[in-house]
Amino acid sequence: MASCRYHPEACLIEDSHAGDIICPECGLVCVDRCLDVSVEWNYTKTSRPVENSKIVHPEGDKPDDMPPNVPSDESRNQKRIFNQTLKMAARNIKEMAEKLNLTKAVVDKAIQHFNTIHDKEYLKGMTKDSIGSACLYLICRQDSMPRKFREVCAVSKARQKEIGKVFELILENREFLPHEI
Repeated sequence: MASCRYHPEACLIEDSHAGDIICPECGLVCVDRCLDVSVEWNYTKTSRPVENSKIVHPEGDKPDDMPPNVPSDESRNQKRIFNQTLKMAARNIKEMAEKLNLTKAVVDKAIQHFNTIHDKEYLKGMTKDSIGSACLYLICRQDSMPRKFREVCAVSKARQKEIGKVFELILENREFLPHEI
């Protein structure tokens, strides 16, 4: 148990906001960033208790009783959202390719390009539809499957101007693509 070096018999106060244990006599912080491993009970509208841990980690480490390779709920949610984004983009690319009568090889390459761009976040801030459309147009050009830019824009949900901008950015940064253009 922690105690104040100047007032060993004093009853220490816990500051739950900062995670410190403080001596009330002199104000000395005896323990900083301490862990509170107790369980906090919150009640929802249905009056069922929901368990939320109040564990605060000083340097972002996991507690000793948790294996190091167990992902947190937040990282699982990020991976789930990331996978849903890729699946939705692949579905959009397939729909556009079907309307343009493109082969499965072209679709697969376009999806691969989209995944590369999305994984490395080169075009962060651009819509997924515009990136998918630009990737599809790029692969059509690369594989000698002549499709006009306006044809791809006509089957896309994104605006023509945005698709053109994404396409130009992709051409400027060819080094991040899996195949040479």
